[in-house]
Amino acid sequence: MNQKEKFFSLRARNISRCFGNIKANNSIDFSIEAGQIMALLGENGAGKTTFVRILSGLDQPDSGEILLNDQSVYFNSCRTAQKMGVGIIHQHFMLVQSMTVAENIALCDTDSSFIYSENKINDKMKKFEEEYGFFVNPNAKICQLSAGEQQRVEIIKALFRGTNVLILDEPTSVLTPQEADKLFVILQKMKNEGKAIVFISHKLREIMDYTDAVTVLRHGNLVGCRNVNDITQDDLISMMTGEKKVASIRKENVAVGENILKVASITVLDDRESKSIKNMSFEIKKNEIFGIAGIAGNGQRELVEAITGMRNVSSGKIFIYNEEVQNSTPKHVYSKGVAHIPEERIRFGIASGLKLFENTSIRNYEQRPYSKQSIMNYKAIKLKAQTIIEAFHVKTESVDTEIQNLSGGNMQKLIVGREMVDSPKLIVASHPTYGLDIASTKYIQQELLTKSKEGAGVLLISEDIDELMALSDRIAVVFRGELMGVLNREDVTIHKIGLLMAGEELSGENNNG
Repeated sequence: MNQKEKFFSLRARNISRCFGNIKANNSIDFSIEAGQIMALLGENGAGKTTFVRILSGLDQPDSGEILLNDQSVYFNSCRTAQKMGVGIIHQHFMLVQSMTVAENIALCDTDSSFIYSENKINDKMKKFEEEYGFFVNPNAKICQLSAGEQQRVEIIKALFRGTNVLILDEPTSVLTPQEADKLFVILQKMKNEGKAIVFISHKLREIMDYTDAVTVLRHGNLVGCRNVNDITQDDLISMMTGEKKVASIRKENVAVGENILKVASITVLDDRESKSIKNMSFEIKKNEIFGIAGIAGNGQRELVEAITGMRNVSSGKIFIYNEEVQNSTPKHVYSKGVAHIPEERIRFGIASGLKLFENTSIRNYEQRPYSKQSIMNYKAIKLKAQTIIEAFHVKTESVDTEIQNLSGGNMQKLIVGREMVDSPKLIVASHPTYGLDIASTKYIQQELLTKSKEGAGVLLISEDIDELMALSDRIAVVFRGELMGVLNREDVTIHKIGLLMAGEELSGENNNG
């Protein structure tokens, strides 16, 4: 189909795709029409990513066909799909950080000459601003933009290509609530313009509030497609998991013990040498989960890096069991019984060029029984990997699987298993359930509760207020690098946390950590 032709529908019939013995997609039927927002829902490993890769030309099916306006088409590449009006925005943005917005757009504008026309790009961007109500400075560098602004650049790129069907993979997982609201306004306007939106999300509230229909996959199979007006969240959970109801998670009241972590008046600089953490102090005790809430970019990343030895502090001290560890190496901090579940699992959690079993021992491969006199004991390493796979329900073909071939949820469960298998004393968990489905989220949350009950202290960084309220004994709120207040669980309300996140003080209601 030529892009200039009127778009009516995209359909997939009997799509199947296998990877070795794993059937990622099994005879899936799918349909979306102009002016429709269709959610694609399923647990991690259900086949969603494989399916949208096929829809967007990044992968080809073993069998089945794709139809545009009832005409059979073949997407042998992403570029072919784009030329026919089908585009995808990945969870991790495909932007050149050192280049400007206009330069990134020029890279995707197939109508531009080798030397891009700045005026042409600016004119088109102004048109999109008027049509869809969003603005991004064309001269700003990508590295200077927030996650929401970067996502808008990806949307502009898709509009430049003449996209009629836009696929978004977990589009709100990196956004603040305010940015997510702006995204849905844009998507609604695109829908009204006759675009079709395929929307992958694990957030059931978003699906119920902002989509027209939902297609559910489970274990590579199509469970069904339903209009959102005809179903409830419990219906979706049942379709997705095969269970009637998923048990709720809530931390028990457990007596806390001695101090494990003490952060004493630390100041930490960011990459631009500005104060990201300002004179912050708090303590975490044995059996305690200490939550930190705040909009992304308020110093959470720098705080975690300072505690885990990845970033120096410019003043103040950090103690683990009364031993000073500030400005130590990550290896030294790890030797004190600290586990770290990083915010960016692909960047900091795994070594993407290695196999699954190699990633399970990446932090202690020098220790026995995993090596002796610089000779690796691969039998012991693979045994540990298999133990983690079984204990944490990691779906994989074998311990020899390339780590990048795991789904996001299974990758995260492997990281969590690796960090928890050696019974750590302190767990630094930064967005541990980021981008995960309901079952994987509940499983990891339960593991944090279990380790806390066994005596570990947990520092939980999350932008999910419901998660923090369910798991934490105390919740601190950060705003522009400062602790605005620390609330005991019995005093916590969403209203109070919201005020603190906005930088407002609670007179007489907040205490110090």
